[in-house]
Amino acid sequence: MRLERFDPIDGRSEPLGDYPGESRASTAGAGRLAVVEPSGDFSLIDIDAARVVFRTRLTDMPAGLEHLTTLSWGGRYLVLVGRAETADEQRQMERIGLVGPLPGTPGREIPQLVTGSLWAVDGSSGDMLWPVPATILRHSLQSQGGSQLPVLLFARSIQAVREPDRQRLSVLCIDKRTGQAVYVDDRFNGRSATRPDMMVLGCGISGDPATHAIALSQARRDATDLQLEFTGAPTAPRPPYQAAGARSSAAADPLVEIEYWIKKALTIPLPF
Repeated sequence: MRLERFDPIDGRSEPLGDYPGESRASTAGAGRLAVVEPSGDFSLIDIDAARVVFRTRLTDMPAGLEHLTTLSWGGRYLVLVGRAETADEQRQMERIGLVGPLPGTPGREIPQLVTGSLWAVDGSSGDMLWPVPATILRHSLQSQGGSQLPVLLFARSIQAVREPDRQRLSVLCIDKRTGQAVYVDDRFNGRSATRPDMMVLGCGISGDPATHAIALSQARRDATDLQLEFTGAPTAPRPPYQAAGARSSAAADPLVEIEYWIKKALTIPLPF
């Protein structure tokens, strides 16, 4: 697969590189394009200059590359690679029930359910910033819209096998600095008991720099917000989030993560 930059005004084009046909590409902030190859090679391309800024290898790259989302934040790139699910993962989700994305807003694409891995890559050197990637199992990254908030919000709807007449909202918030989960809830404000016909409509996120707090809210008047407060207090060494049942060979050894975070400062500064 050859990538080219094409100028629609003068009709000229410049090559951006040749990549395996199974590779995936995505925008990566203003003037940047990211490409991930099945081998795990990650290239960041400066579109205006038609050159590769850096090329690095994503650690513990899973097989079955299907999807790529790349976000720029705080001098780093957050790289979400979606892959094909294993038969065991599919059976695991079938035991849970019907898992789906939240409805999209009019005129916008419905967020895609993704199973895969999430890396943090240094924006200058291409170095890996987490000891291992975080893993995601059939979750949906909600629209960031250029957000500078310090967390990624994933959300999905769950219609459990044991509760076929009830729909639940499942949310996952991952810290962009560490890859750790700051909030996980598969029963986040499900359908109201007083309104059994009330469906899960959506989930939003907003931040308040003055209080260092983030609010999670539903598109429902009867649902209260959830407040996440960042205190700046010392944190214990923990690995990036690992979804139950998701594969990650590097994450199998907890000593790798503990040693990594001990070398880091355990007090992580307030993110905003």
